[in-house]
Amino acid sequence: MGQGGAVVYTAGMAYVANMAVAEKLLKLDNEGMWCMDCGANKHMLPHKDTFIDYHPVINNSKNVVGISTSILKVAGRGNVKLSDKYGNFAIMQDVLHVPQLCNGLLSLTCASTEQGFDTLISGNSMIFTDGNVCIEMDIVDGLCFTPVDQHNTAAHTAMLKRGAKLCTWHERYGHAANSTIITLAASGNVKGLEILGNPKQDAHDMDVCIGCAMGKIHRSPFPSINNKHSEKGALIHSDTCGPMQVASFGGNRYLVTFIDDAARFIHGFLIPNKKASTILEAFKIFKNLAEMKLAKHIQAIHTDNGTEYQGVLKDYLKDQGIEHQVTTPYSPESNGMAEWYNRMIMEMV
Repeated sequence: MGQGGAVVYTAGMAYVANMAVAEKLLKLDNEGMWCMDCGANKHMLPHKDTFIDYHPVINNSKNVVGISTSILKVAGRGNVKLSDKYGNFAIMQDVLHVPQLCNGLLSLTCASTEQGFDTLISGNSMIFTDGNVCIEMDIVDGLCFTPVDQHNTAAHTAMLKRGAKLCTWHERYGHAANSTIITLAASGNVKGLEILGNPKQDAHDMDVCIGCAMGKIHRSPFPSINNKHSEKGALIHSDTCGPMQVASFGGNRYLVTFIDDAARFIHGFLIPNKKASTILEAFKIFKNLAEMKLAKHIQAIHTDNGTEYQGVLKDYLKDQGIEHQVTTPYSPESNGMAEWYNRMIMEMV
């Protein structure tokens, strides 16, 4: 209790830290965001529309104080839905509505003692979970932020505006090399690609990426020879990929790609099956497009020996005077260009 019987809640150390670096952290981007706070003794939010039930405080004798001289009024209280990016949610109870706050404060003490949440901190990241809801956050300038509704796309996008650590960008860019991401960010050619922290040091300290280690295991290539064609249209590489576990919006589960060896002109088509007639229709579209773009006729196509490249497709290639080169059975490394592109697509997916 405060002086004169007024109830006093503490905003905790996160609020004090926010006040000290207001220019960096208390911008409009943090609207609809929780700041994880181990010092606050109550959950607090400035946004009334985030409450799923709300009770205004009629006799406004409740105040929120930090270590500074600021005293903020409590306008109401209620419950707020907290969800992770997978759609799992929990109801955070007895949250205070404090309009003067610039972002919400989620009391880790209340979440742990009253609702069974655990907080795990490892390196520069934090995990906040109750076994059902699981929220992962980067620690930036000693603070962690998460959207009130992480499952909501708009709120999640607001969080992404603040940038991310190198390991996060590595995953977002289909497990691209760290050096490639650092160079891309330094070039300024990608809007919003902001790497937090020291990316070169993080790249040096980063553990081996399990996804890269498992997903990029492949047979060693045949000895390299410089046989890249200089003439556009001289050779087209092609391969199929699928079936995918999840169908596209059009109901397709397969992918066929065509790559010009000289120009690296690439085009992929989502297809419903691997029938030769389906591959043929995709190739006709690619042929017309490539010959218009490259101003060259296609002379040869290099594929594996799969049945999808036989039948009507083989007959069409003969009629068009296009040489059909096939690999040795059970040697996908012989079709390395097309296999490499398929792997890159699947890593992006």
